[in-house]
Parts: sequence; C-alpha cells; structure tokens
Amino acid sequence: PRVAFLLPENVTPRWEGSDAPTFKTALAKLIPGVQIDVLNALNDSSKQQQQAEAAITNGANVIVLDAVDADAAQATVNRAKQSNIPVIAYDRLISKAPINYYVSFDNVKVGKIQAQALLDKLGSADGKQIVMLNGSPTDPNAADFKAGAHSVLDGSGYKIAAERANDHVWGYAVGLDMTRRDLQQVGKDKGRPWSFGKDFDEAAPCGPATPASKVGHPSTGKLW
Repeated sequence: PRVAFLLPENVTPRWEGSDAPTFKTALAKLIPGVQIDVLNALNDSSKQQQQAEAAITNGANVIVLDAVDADAAQATVNRAKQSNIPVIAYDRLISKAPINYYVSFDNVKVGKIQAQALLDKLGSADGKQIVMLNGSPTDPNAADFKAGAHSVLDGSGYKIAAERANDHVWGYAVGLDMTRRDLQQVGKDKGRPWSFGKDFDEAAPCGPATPASKVGHPSTGKLW
C-alpha cells in the first residue's frame, strides 16, 4: 500500500520535525511494508494540488491532507474521490468536500486553554487590554481557537482592544538578525552577556518595506 502525507508548510517546525516522523513511524508499525510519501506544499495551495495530483498518478491508496487552504483543497478532495481514493483531513477540516475522515485536536478546547493560561499570567484585569491575532482566514482551526478563547475572555474583565490586528498593519519588511560567533564566545568567556556578539554596527540589516495592500494576508502573501 502507498500513502501520501501532504503537509502545508515548513515554517512551523512541527510539520517536518514532529508530525511527519511520528506519522511515518506509527503507520509503519500498523502496516508493515507501507510506502509513505511525505510532500510539503511550502504554503502554496496550487503546489499542494499538484502534489495531490502526482500522488494519485503514482498510485496512492490513501491521501492524508493537511490543507494549506481549506477552500482550495475542495478540488483536491473531489479529484481523489473521482479516483476512489479516500482522503483523511489532517489537523485542518475541509468542511465543504466529501472527505472520509477528519483527525485533529479539540481546537475549541485549545483556545480555552490558551486564553486561561494568558489570564493566569496577567492576573487582575485592572483596565488591561488584549489584542487578538486570530490566525489565517484560510485555516478553519483559527475560528475554533478564537471561539474557545472568547468563551474564557468574554466576561473576564479584560477589554479586547482589537481583533483582526492584521487590518491595522501598514506593511512588512524582512530583517536579518546577525551574530558574530567569535565575539559571542569571547564575551561568554569574559562573563559578558550572550548578546555581546550582536552589539556591532550593521548587525540587523532590514530590507525596504512593502505595503500590506500588495502582500495580502501575511500567512499566504509573499514579500519577494
């Protein structure tokens, strides 16, 4: 048997560092001899569709799909169904397509835990305000996290100063945090702060800013 495991991106360490190896190890124990193709879309929904098409062509018996864009993934699920290949939505629900299974966390509970942990650290409200960044609009889990968080935050005494914080971002720029390792080691040997290797001119070059209107949502837009 052959299984295609389609990941959304490689920016978040968990996908390649945890999910992929754990998935492969567990499935190999359940199905000895199984061939597992791990494909990463690099946050490109079109690329993910191409990977799914290639998986179908290469004889995948099952597609496990963690969608970059849940809406765009509908076409992928429908295409797999045409070839009688079951699709398991992994982590992100593809609600408008005929998936066979969906496996994820209790995302509403995750939102509740996140909000409660925040309140525990902040202590008494005392006029404090919270700004919420509610995640990518193409990620259905984000809506569940938000709902769970609001169930804890609403009525807590804290003011939600702003949501959809990305609407208030003027633009984006790419910066590089450089380190002089030789100076850093010298500083360490002399008992100086670890940041000693960063305290030099031109240690943090930053590119020109790009207006947000030209980038779109930061989770899906491109700066170059």
